[in-house]
Amino acid sequence: VSQAALQVQERETGATAYQLLPPEEGRGLQLLPEPDAGDVYLDFEGDPFADDGRGREYLAGVWTRDGQFLDWWAHDFAEEGRLTEELLTWLVERWRQHPGMHVYHYAAYEVTALKRMTMQHATAESELDQLLRGERFVDLYQVVRQGLLLSKSSYSIKKVEDFYWGEQRSAQEGEVADGMASVVEYERWLADGRTDQGVLDAIRRYNREDVRSTHALHEWLEERRAELAGEHALTRYV
Repeated sequence: VSQAALQVQERETGATAYQLLPPEEGRGLQLLPEPDAGDVYLDFEGDPFADDGRGREYLAGVWTRDGQFLDWWAHDFAEEGRLTEELLTWLVERWRQHPGMHVYHYAAYEVTALKRMTMQHATAESELDQLLRGERFVDLYQVVRQGLLLSKSSYSIKKVEDFYWGEQRSAQEGEVADGMASVVEYERWLADGRTDQGVLDAIRRYNREDVRSTHALHEWLEERRAELAGEHALTRYV
Protein backbone atom coordinates (compact mmCIF):
# COMPACT_ATOMS: atom_id res chain seq x y z
CA VAL A 1 0.00 0.00 0.00
CA SER A 2 2.83 2.39 0.90
CA GLN A 3 4.64 1.69 -2.35
CA ALA A 4 1.45 2.13 -4.36
CA ALA A 5 0.96 5.52 -2.72
CA LEU A 6 4.49 6.52 -3.75
CA GLN A 7 3.81 5.43 -7.34
CA VAL A 8 0.58 7.44 -7.50
CA GLN A 9 2.39 10.43 -6.03
CA GLU A 10 5.09 10.29 -8.73
CA ARG A 11 2.49 10.01 -11.49
CA GLU A 12 0.68 13.05 -10.14
CA THR A 13 3.69 15.26 -9.29
CA GLY A 14 6.50 13.92 -11.48
CA ALA A 15 8.81 13.73 -8.45
CA THR A 16 10.52 10.43 -7.64
CA ALA A 17 10.42 9.42 -3.99
CA TYR A 18 11.72 6.63 -1.79
CA GLN A 19 11.13 5.40 1.72
CA LEU A 20 13.71 3.58 3.82
CA LEU A 21 12.50 0.37 5.43
CA PRO A 22 13.37 -0.45 9.05
CA PRO A 23 16.84 -2.02 9.30
CA GLU A 24 16.94 -5.82 9.61
CA GLU A 25 20.11 -7.80 10.20
CA GLY A 26 21.20 -9.64 7.06
CA ARG A 27 18.63 -7.92 4.83
CA GLY A 28 18.38 -4.84 2.68
CA LEU A 29 20.92 -2.12 3.33
CA GLN A 30 22.49 -4.29 6.02
CA LEU A 31 23.73 -6.59 3.24
CA LEU A 32 26.23 -3.96 2.11
CA PRO A 33 29.82 -4.70 3.16
CA GLU A 34 32.27 -1.89 3.81
CA PRO A 35 33.37 -0.29 0.52
CA ASP A 36 36.88 -1.17 -0.63
CA ALA A 37 39.24 0.34 -3.20
CA GLY A 38 39.32 -3.02 -4.98
CA ASP A 39 35.55 -3.30 -5.48
CA VAL A 40 34.36 -4.17 -9.00
CA TYR A 41 31.03 -4.13 -10.82
CA LEU A 42 30.11 -7.00 -13.15
CA ASP A 43 27.56 -7.34 -15.96
CA PHE A 44 27.09 -9.92 -18.72
CA GLU A 45 25.55 -9.56 -22.15
CA GLY A 46 24.06 -12.90 -23.15
CA ASP A 47 22.45 -14.25 -26.31
CA PRO A 48 19.82 -16.92 -25.47
CA PHE A 49 19.56 -17.90 -29.15
CA ALA A 50 23.24 -18.69 -29.70
CA ASP A 51 24.53 -22.23 -30.21
CA ASP A 52 21.16 -23.60 -31.36
CA GLY A 53 19.33 -22.22 -28.34
CA ARG A 54 21.82 -23.29 -25.68
CA GLY A 55 22.75 -19.65 -25.19
CA ARG A 56 26.08 -17.91 -24.72
CA GLU A 57 27.48 -15.09 -22.62
CA TYR A 58 29.19 -13.15 -25.37
CA LEU A 59 30.42 -10.20 -23.28
CA ALA A 60 31.54 -9.78 -19.68
CA GLY A 61 32.15 -6.20 -18.58
CA VAL A 62 33.81 -5.07 -15.36
CA TRP A 63 34.01 -1.55 -13.96
CA THR A 64 36.51 -0.78 -11.20
CA ARG A 65 36.05 1.75 -8.44
CA ASP A 66 38.80 3.91 -9.96
CA GLY A 67 36.98 4.14 -13.29
CA GLN A 68 38.57 1.43 -15.46
CA PHE A 69 36.46 -0.68 -17.81
CA LEU A 70 37.57 -4.20 -18.81
CA ASP A 71 35.76 -6.46 -21.25
CA TRP A 72 35.98 -10.11 -22.31
CA TRP A 73 34.28 -11.34 -25.51
CA ALA A 74 33.16 -14.80 -26.68
CA HIS A 75 31.81 -15.48 -30.16
CA ASP A 76 31.72 -19.27 -29.95
CA PHE A 77 31.58 -22.05 -27.36
CA ALA A 78 35.36 -22.35 -26.94
CA GLU A 79 35.76 -18.60 -26.51
CA GLU A 80 33.06 -18.61 -23.81
CA GLY A 81 35.20 -21.11 -21.92
CA ARG A 82 38.22 -18.81 -22.22
CA LEU A 83 36.11 -15.83 -21.12
CA THR A 84 35.04 -17.79 -18.02
CA GLU A 85 38.56 -18.80 -17.09
CA GLU A 86 40.14 -15.42 -17.72
CA LEU A 87 37.42 -13.47 -15.90
CA LEU A 88 37.44 -15.65 -12.78
CA THR A 89 41.25 -15.79 -12.71
CA TRP A 90 41.31 -11.99 -12.88
CA LEU A 91 38.73 -11.67 -10.09
CA VAL A 92 40.61 -14.02 -7.76
CA GLU A 93 43.90 -12.23 -8.43
CA ARG A 94 42.28 -8.88 -7.70
CA TRP A 95 40.90 -10.33 -4.47
CA ARG A 96 44.43 -11.32 -3.48
CA GLN A 97 45.57 -7.77 -4.13
CA HIS A 98 42.55 -6.25 -2.34
CA PRO A 99 41.38 -8.57 0.49
CA GLY A 100 38.31 -6.39 1.10
CA MET A 101 37.14 -6.53 -2.53
CA HIS A 102 33.59 -7.47 -3.47
CA VAL A 103 31.96 -8.09 -6.84
CA TYR A 104 28.74 -6.11 -7.18
CA HIS A 105 26.00 -7.01 -9.67
CA TYR A 106 22.29 -6.36 -10.09
CA ALA A 107 20.03 -9.45 -9.77
CA ALA A 108 21.15 -13.07 -9.79
CA TYR A 109 21.96 -13.43 -13.49
CA GLU A 110 25.74 -12.98 -13.26
CA VAL A 111 26.30 -15.57 -10.52
CA THR A 112 23.91 -18.02 -12.18
CA ALA A 113 25.75 -17.60 -15.48
CA LEU A 114 29.14 -18.15 -13.86
CA LYS A 115 27.93 -21.35 -12.22
CA ARG A 116 26.61 -22.61 -15.54
CA MET A 117 29.75 -21.71 -17.47
CA THR A 118 32.24 -23.21 -15.02
CA MET A 119 30.31 -26.48 -15.08
CA GLN A 120 29.69 -26.49 -18.83
CA HIS A 121 33.30 -25.73 -19.71
CA ALA A 122 34.88 -27.55 -16.74
CA THR A 123 37.08 -24.53 -16.06
CA ALA A 124 37.82 -22.15 -13.16
CA GLU A 125 35.52 -24.10 -10.84
CA SER A 126 37.96 -23.69 -7.96
CA GLU A 127 38.18 -19.93 -8.52
CA LEU A 128 34.39 -19.53 -8.50
CA ASP A 129 34.13 -21.72 -5.41
CA GLN A 130 36.65 -19.50 -3.61
CA LEU A 131 34.69 -16.38 -4.46
CA LEU A 132 31.37 -17.92 -3.42
CA ARG A 133 32.71 -19.31 -0.15
CA GLY A 134 34.34 -15.97 0.55
CA GLU A 135 30.97 -14.25 0.01
CA ARG A 136 32.52 -11.88 -2.51
CA PHE A 137 29.39 -11.42 -4.64
CA VAL A 138 26.88 -8.75 -3.60
CA ASP A 139 23.48 -8.56 -5.31
CA LEU A 140 22.39 -4.93 -5.19
CA TYR A 141 18.90 -5.88 -6.40
CA GLN A 142 18.29 -7.63 -3.06
CA VAL A 143 19.61 -4.57 -1.24
CA VAL A 144 17.14 -2.34 -3.07
CA ARG A 145 14.15 -4.71 -2.79
CA GLN A 146 14.62 -5.37 0.92
CA GLY A 147 15.81 -1.92 1.96
CA LEU A 148 13.62 0.65 0.26
CA LEU A 149 10.22 1.42 -1.18
CA LEU A 150 10.44 3.26 -4.50
CA SER A 151 7.90 5.26 -6.46
CA LYS A 152 8.42 2.98 -9.47
CA SER A 153 6.34 0.21 -11.02
CA SER A 154 9.51 -1.80 -11.61
CA TYR A 155 12.78 -2.33 -9.75
CA SER A 156 14.79 -2.79 -12.95
CA ILE A 157 18.06 -0.89 -12.78
CA LYS A 158 16.90 1.38 -15.62
CA LYS A 159 14.01 2.55 -13.41
CA VAL A 160 16.15 2.83 -10.28
CA GLU A 161 18.64 5.01 -12.23
CA ASP A 162 16.15 7.88 -11.95
CA PHE A 163 17.16 8.23 -8.30
CA TYR A 164 20.89 8.71 -8.89
CA TRP A 165 21.30 9.59 -12.58
CA GLY A 166 18.01 11.29 -13.37
CA GLU A 167 17.78 11.87 -17.12
CA GLN A 168 21.53 11.41 -17.62
CA ARG A 169 21.19 8.05 -19.38
CA SER A 170 19.43 8.27 -22.71
CA ALA A 171 20.48 6.26 -25.73
CA GLN A 172 21.61 8.27 -28.73
CA GLU A 173 20.32 7.42 -32.20
CA GLY A 174 21.94 4.20 -33.35
CA GLU A 175 22.99 3.22 -29.84
CA VAL A 176 21.88 0.11 -27.92
CA ALA A 177 19.05 1.10 -25.57
CA ASP A 178 18.50 -1.99 -23.41
CA GLY A 179 19.41 -5.63 -22.86
CA MET A 180 17.01 -7.03 -25.46
CA ALA A 181 18.24 -4.52 -28.03
CA SER A 182 21.80 -5.73 -27.40
CA VAL A 183 20.68 -9.31 -28.18
CA VAL A 184 18.98 -8.17 -31.39
CA GLU A 185 22.06 -6.20 -32.47
CA TYR A 186 24.38 -9.09 -31.66
CA GLU A 187 22.22 -11.51 -33.65
CA ARG A 188 22.27 -9.04 -36.55
CA TRP A 189 26.05 -8.88 -36.33
CA LEU A 190 26.22 -12.68 -36.53
CA ALA A 191 23.78 -12.83 -39.44
CA ASP A 192 25.62 -10.11 -41.37
CA GLY A 193 28.87 -12.05 -41.36
CA ARG A 194 30.53 -10.63 -38.23
CA THR A 195 32.09 -7.76 -40.14
CA ASP A 196 30.51 -4.62 -38.67
CA GLN A 197 32.74 -3.62 -35.73
CA GLY A 198 30.44 -0.69 -35.06
CA VAL A 199 27.76 -3.06 -33.74
CA LEU A 200 30.16 -4.56 -31.19
CA ASP A 201 31.38 -1.10 -30.22
CA ALA A 202 27.79 0.02 -29.52
CA ILE A 203 27.15 -3.09 -27.40
CA ARG A 204 30.39 -2.46 -25.54
CA ARG A 205 29.34 1.12 -24.77
CA TYR A 206 25.98 -0.12 -23.52
CA ASN A 207 27.65 -2.68 -21.25
CA ARG A 208 30.08 -0.06 -19.98
CA GLU A 209 27.17 2.16 -18.98
CA ASP A 210 25.52 -0.76 -17.18
CA VAL A 211 28.51 -1.46 -14.95
CA ARG A 212 29.12 2.25 -14.42
CA SER A 213 25.47 2.50 -13.35
CA THR A 214 25.91 -0.38 -10.90
CA HIS A 215 28.80 1.53 -9.30
CA ALA A 216 26.69 4.69 -9.08
CA LEU A 217 23.84 2.70 -7.53
CA HIS A 218 26.21 1.27 -4.93
CA GLU A 219 27.32 4.76 -3.94
CA TRP A 220 23.70 5.95 -3.72
CA LEU A 221 22.80 2.96 -1.51
CA GLU A 222 25.72 3.74 0.79
CA GLU A 223 24.25 7.21 1.24
CA ARG A 224 20.87 5.66 2.06
CA ARG A 225 22.50 3.37 4.60
CA ALA A 226 23.90 6.45 6.33
CA GLU A 227 20.34 7.79 6.58
CA LEU A 228 19.31 4.84 8.72
CA ALA A 229 20.73 6.68 11.70
CA GLY A 230 17.80 9.08 11.27
CA GLU A 231 14.08 8.53 10.89
CA HIS A 232 13.71 5.61 8.48
CA ALA A 233 10.01 6.13 7.74
CA LEU A 234 10.43 9.61 6.29
CA THR A 235 9.56 9.87 2.60
CA ARG A 236 12.28 11.64 0.60
CA TYR A 237 11.90 13.22 -2.82
CA VAL A 238 14.61 13.25 -5.47
